[in-house]
Amino acid sequence: MPRAATPRPTAGSTTSASVASKIDDRAGESQGRAVRRGQARVARASIGRSKSMSIPSAGLVRRVFWVSLLCLGPRTGQALEAGRPIGRYLHDVWQSDSPLPFGDVQTIVQERRGYIWLGSSRGLIRFDGARFTVFDSASVPELEERNVRALLEGADGSLWIGTHGGGLVRFKEGRWRAWSVRDGLADGHVLALAETRDGSLWIGTRAGLSRFKDGAFTTYGIRDGLSDPVIRALREDRQGRLWIGSYGGGLSCFDGGRFQTYTLRDWGGPPYTTTHGGSGGAVLSIGEDRDGAIWFGTESGGVSRFKDGRFAFYDRGQGLPGRTVRAIRQDRDGNLWIGTDGGLARFEGDRFAVYGPGDGLSAELVKSLYEDREGSLWVGTRDGLDRFKDSKFAVYAMAEGLPTDFVESVSGDGRDVWIGTRRGLTRWRDGRMATFTMRDGLPSDVVHALGHGADRKLWVGTAGGLASFDGRRFRRYGPRDGLAGESVFAILADPDGTLWIGTSAGLSRLRNGSFTVYTARDGMSSPDVRALHRDRGGTLWIGSYAGGLMRFDGKHFRALTARDGLSNENVFSILEDAEGTIWAGTDQGLNRIRDGRITAYQVRDGLPDDTIYQVLQDASLDRWISCPKGVLRVRHRDLEDFARGRSAALPVTSFGKADGMRSSECTGRTQPAGWKGGDGRLWFPTTKGVVVIDPARIAVNRQPPSVVVEQVGIDGAAADAVDGLTLPPGSERLEFQYTGLSLLAPEKVRFRYRLEGFDSDWVDAGTRRTAYYTNLFPGRYTFRVIACNNDGIWSEQGASLGLRLRPHFYQTRSFYALGAGLVALAGWGVHRLRIRQVHARFAAVLAERTRMARELHDTLEQGLMAVRLQLEATGMRVTEGRRVIERHLRLARDIVDGVLAEARRSVWGLRSPALEDADLPTALSSAARRLTEGTPVEARVQLRGTPRRLPGIVELNLLRIGQEAITNALKHAHARQIQLELAFDRGRVRLCARDDGRGFDPQAAPPQGHFGLKGMRERVQELGGEMSLHSTPSGGTRIVVEVPVG
Repeated sequence: MPRAATPRPTAGSTTSASVASKIDDRAGESQGRAVRRGQARVARASIGRSKSMSIPSAGLVRRVFWVSLLCLGPRTGQALEAGRPIGRYLHDVWQSDSPLPFGDVQTIVQERRGYIWLGSSRGLIRFDGARFTVFDSASVPELEERNVRALLEGADGSLWIGTHGGGLVRFKEGRWRAWSVRDGLADGHVLALAETRDGSLWIGTRAGLSRFKDGAFTTYGIRDGLSDPVIRALREDRQGRLWIGSYGGGLSCFDGGRFQTYTLRDWGGPPYTTTHGGSGGAVLSIGEDRDGAIWFGTESGGVSRFKDGRFAFYDRGQGLPGRTVRAIRQDRDGNLWIGTDGGLARFEGDRFAVYGPGDGLSAELVKSLYEDREGSLWVGTRDGLDRFKDSKFAVYAMAEGLPTDFVESVSGDGRDVWIGTRRGLTRWRDGRMATFTMRDGLPSDVVHALGHGADRKLWVGTAGGLASFDGRRFRRYGPRDGLAGESVFAILADPDGTLWIGTSAGLSRLRNGSFTVYTARDGMSSPDVRALHRDRGGTLWIGSYAGGLMRFDGKHFRALTARDGLSNENVFSILEDAEGTIWAGTDQGLNRIRDGRITAYQVRDGLPDDTIYQVLQDASLDRWISCPKGVLRVRHRDLEDFARGRSAALPVTSFGKADGMRSSECTGRTQPAGWKGGDGRLWFPTTKGVVVIDPARIAVNRQPPSVVVEQVGIDGAAADAVDGLTLPPGSERLEFQYTGLSLLAPEKVRFRYRLEGFDSDWVDAGTRRTAYYTNLFPGRYTFRVIACNNDGIWSEQGASLGLRLRPHFYQTRSFYALGAGLVALAGWGVHRLRIRQVHARFAAVLAERTRMARELHDTLEQGLMAVRLQLEATGMRVTEGRRVIERHLRLARDIVDGVLAEARRSVWGLRSPALEDADLPTALSSAARRLTEGTPVEARVQLRGTPRRLPGIVELNLLRIGQEAITNALKHAHARQIQLELAFDRGRVRLCARDDGRGFDPQAAPPQGHFGLKGMRERVQELGGEMSLHSTPSGGTRIVVEVPVG
């Protein structure tokens, strides 16, 4: 059961009188620190020659200062807000010991692409917000002199550079050109530049004033009406008049016809001399304000204002920090800035606000001033470069009166803003800060939680217990009074006066003076309570550490944990939005709880950090989130689209140091870690003070970044980024270096790029300023890159660079065509070879079939013919007796055996058995005897010449030809005598076959199925020989075959 206890007043309670006195004392101490640490010096100046000053009281200054801090707030315009103390602008410094290559910034200009160009005594510098690039004679031969005294961008985009000894230089469209005395320039020492509306470029030198127009120079000197030849400043006013500041001749005005000069006597300045020796006064700078007044700064004589023929003079007596004025600039918001040898000054009607090295300026001597297109003020000094820009946030930390920079919680009650720190509780009221500590009755100086009761009491949760403050005194409560634990992390007051206190040891309820404690024994999933919220339905929501998100209906606790879909069980904040949706910030993302469904938003979905300390909702229903990486804004529509699955990523706007926070790390884990005031402004604690932002008055940077492709790296070698760039064959590694010229917050500029011809879609590069490609195929490509500024405004045009990667000769179209032709030719050749192979195989098969046919004809058929003759002989001699018959049958059997052997050898293309053990004459004789034995036919074989062994193929074919001749004579000619003559001559052999048969007509077609003569001719042809045939009907047949032999 819950435990109840009645609290007792603690002995340490403080009386209202002592607290009140300490409040006044602490307020004075805090404001004194604020003035000493953060306030720019202010002096009142009266217009004219009067030097009297009226200094406001310290109390008035403090009150005005704090009211201005809280009331001015962020704004919508991109400029330095008039009236805001200079020390409250965001201030960046670059010096030679930082990325700035050289100090001594003498002149500044921003060209239309967005680069800031700096003229230094040691070189020309280009700045894109992230990188400095130096141009000198080593990289640009036209820059013979590195001392740059004047810079100007012309109407045609030319960057004009005035050097001290090297003449005039122009940079246009990537090309440099120089002009010197030889080209008509009055002198090589250029000190000032101006362009007038007629297109003339005016050049102030040490030897007169030159005008450059239509490619020609015209020079003006003392003879033409100039009061002094050394020209230090030039300015065209809105009426078209050219104002000229000289080193010893005062101020001159040229209206196109004549020069009019004003000297010290005219403007009423104090008498002084110059190092030049003149008496007219050295005018070093000229400016014009929005009222048309001409301001000019002098050397050692302060600054003067000329309007309607009258001069007003200002110097140290009127609050100017230095008497030498080298730069004058009025910004778009009406602030008139003056650069002196004693620091930076801003003229505010009748007083000067001053910002010097003690406030953070890089040096006392200010040499140049420039306002860029995003509204930032650039200040060049003897030792560096400074930039001032407006802030989206107001910050209150130790410099403004807090006891420490580390803030734990913040809340308000309509009149007061209460800030909990680790060194006490600070109250801001009516422009004053007062800090309360344990000496004033707090249980501990470490203030975790704040809450406001229905009776307007302030409840304070500390590391040592709970305290209430009624405006007069503190009353303490601790565990002895019934509080669950000493460390109080969250406080919630119900309308009926019930107070809920979340501690590290449980949840306490204070009602009617009694505490009731709830712990794990009562159903809590964790006793460590970090956040409390009562929803519109009356349910109490409890965020715990390691126990998830609990709901308490007065009787039962029900917890939502990781098992239910909660992203993490460490819950630090709870918000109920206008639609009744519960939002819980955890250690692992933001959770949306609606209709029983939990949607988690985490880093993988677009959040920069998963730890969520506080969630607030502004008048537009957008969510503002504090986390360790800054303050985030997420549109209500984007949150809903993600929850409903209409988008896969969550667009988030991040705010940090670039937006005015002194630290991007917010604090939390106790409540309230953020508070929405009645005026709509949002307050968040950080590690360096409490920050305030007004969502309704945020300055949106509508200027999209200019995008430039600066350089292309080809296999490690740098090349100019020129459209139509041609890359050599074999280029493997490409690097595109690009930049987005938004100087307001260059670290927030994000990029997308694509290489048309390779990438199918845009590549999100984040803040990376280099794109890499490797192993591209030869061809034409176009590299495109776009960028967005710190407020997500994208450049629609971006930058593009066309390039061509040349192929090797073997990658050209002609080579491909040749290769294709060769491949086609090779294919045709392979096809022809294949056809020839097919034909050859077919011819081989055909030849083999022919051979088989010949062999079968010359062996099997001849053998069968011989068997037939023997059978016929047996039939004719059947009456002669058994022995005769057996002899003929035996001969027939031997013939059949021989025929079978010949057939087998013919199939395998082997040598005839008749030639295996005998030569050709013997084989022919044996064949003649075998074929004619037992018949009335007489067959003789005659030999001429010296017999010798012939190649096997020759002997085999001649044997078959002889056998065929004998068979034809027996079968068709019915010859009685057959004669074979084999003659061996030198280099040839001849076979002649004669019979006395009935002959035939050689011209007549052979009968169907007779292949003997054809086979004989094919054999002769195969041997490369010749065959002749002589035959007449009834006249016998003579066949002669001659074959060459080696």
